[in-house]
Amino acid sequence: MDSETKKSHLFECVPADGSSINNQSLRDCWEARLTPDQATKEEFDRLRDELVRDKKISKRAGAGGGTYRLVEIQFTQDWLDRLFGILPEVDEQKITYRSAYSQWRTALDQFIPLRIFEAYRDRLIEQGRARKGRGRGGMIGRSNEAQHRREEELVVSMFNLIPSDGSTITNGKLRNEWFQSDPLLGEDDHDLYWKIRSFLLDRGDIAKGPCKGGLVYRLQPIIDEENIEQVELPVEVGLAQPGPLDTAPLYPDEKSLYAPLISAIRKDWAMGELELFNGEDEEDGGSPANYVITNSSNRKGANRGKWGVPDMTMVIAEDLELMGPFLEVVTFEVKKRGCVDVTGVHEAAAHTAIAHRSYFFIHCKGTDELLQEVPQGGRILAEAQRFGVGLVTFDDPSNADTWTLIVPPKRHHPDPLKVHSWLDNAFKSGEQDRGDLEHLIQRTFRPDFGLED
Repeated sequence: MDSETKKSHLFECVPADGSSINNQSLRDCWEARLTPDQATKEEFDRLRDELVRDKKISKRAGAGGGTYRLVEIQFTQDWLDRLFGILPEVDEQKITYRSAYSQWRTALDQFIPLRIFEAYRDRLIEQGRARKGRGRGGMIGRSNEAQHRREEELVVSMFNLIPSDGSTITNGKLRNEWFQSDPLLGEDDHDLYWKIRSFLLDRGDIAKGPCKGGLVYRLQPIIDEENIEQVELPVEVGLAQPGPLDTAPLYPDEKSLYAPLISAIRKDWAMGELELFNGEDEEDGGSPANYVITNSSNRKGANRGKWGVPDMTMVIAEDLELMGPFLEVVTFEVKKRGCVDVTGVHEAAAHTAIAHRSYFFIHCKGTDELLQEVPQGGRILAEAQRFGVGLVTFDDPSNADTWTLIVPPKRHHPDPLKVHSWLDNAFKSGEQDRGDLEHLIQRTFRPDFGLED
C-alpha cells in the first residue's frame, strides 16, 4: 500500500464534523485498515504531520493529545446570541473561557469542539460585543465602555497610591488606602485588590519585596518633568514599616498552627503571593479555585522516613491557552516558635523529591527575630538559599499580613511517579480533600470527559 493511500485512510478516521479524536483512538482506527507490517508508529506520526502541513487537520493539547479536521466554520446568529447571553450582564464581571465553553455547550444541548467555541468567542470580540479580561486561562465578558473606564480608573488609582519616589508600601497599607480612596470599594472587594495588583505586576509597573504581609514598590523609572532626568530607585526594597499588628493568639503546639495557616493561605496568601484563584466569586462568574490544600502531617505509613511527610500539601492545576495543562505540587514544613532549628530547612529540602516548590514556615516576627533570637537563624537563611527552599516567617498564623517571604523558593523537577505516590497518600480515598482534588483535576484537565470517545 502506497503512502498516499495510507494517508487517505488516516484522514478518513478523523471525524468529519470537526470534533476531535484522541491519538490512541485515531491510531487504532488507522491500524484496523492496514496490515500489521504497514502500521508503524513512525509512519502514523509522519502521515499525521503531513496532514497538518497540508492544512487538512490540526492537533490539540490535552491528556492523550487529539486531532480534528479543519472544516470551514459556518457562523449562525443564534449560536452567537446564545454565547453572548451566557456572559455576565453586570459590569466588571467576567467568566473564564472554560466556564463559558461549558455553559454554551449546555445551552446548545450538544457537544461543540473547543476550536468552534474559540472561533465564536473571537467573532463576538471582533463584533465589539465582548472583550477579553485579565486572568489565568483567559476571561471574557460583555464589552462595555463604562466598565472599561472603571477598570482603568481602578488600576490608575492603585498605582497612584504607591510612592512615586520608589520607596515601598505594604499590602495592608496599600489595600486600606485604596479602599478609602474610592467610595465604591470596600472589604467585599478584597479579591479585586489582588487582581488589580497582579495586573500591575504583570505589566511591569511595580514589583514585590519582602516584608510582613508583603510589600510593593514602583518599578518604572520616575521622570522629573522639569529636568527630564531619570531618578534612581533605591536598592533596598524592604524598608517599609508595617502598620500596627493585632496581638497573635497563643498556640500550644505545632499542630494547632495548621488550621489557621491553611485558612489564611486560602483567604489571602494563595491569591496574593502565589497568584492563584480561590474560587470565592465563582457563583458570580469568577474563576473557580485552581488549587486544593490539605493537612498532610498525619499521613504516615508511606515508608517515607522521618523527613518525608510535609505538614501541608497543595496541588495547583492549570490549563494555559498556549502551553496546555500542567500540575504543580507545593509543600509546607511548619515550626512553632521555640522549636526552630536548621533541620527544618533540611526537612523542607527533602520534600523537593515530591514537590515542585517547598516552603519552610517559621513562627517568628520577621527577619530581625530570625537572625537575632532564633538559634542558627543565619544558617537557616543560608541553607534555605542553598537548597532553594522558600523561607517564610509569620507572627499570627491566621493573618497573612503578618507573614514575611524572606527567600523565594526555586522550582524543582521531582519524579512524577514519586509525586503521584505522595498525592495518593496525602489525599486519602474517600475523604473530602480527595474528592476536591479529583474534581479539580477533572475540571481542569478533562472538561470533555464523557463527551468524546
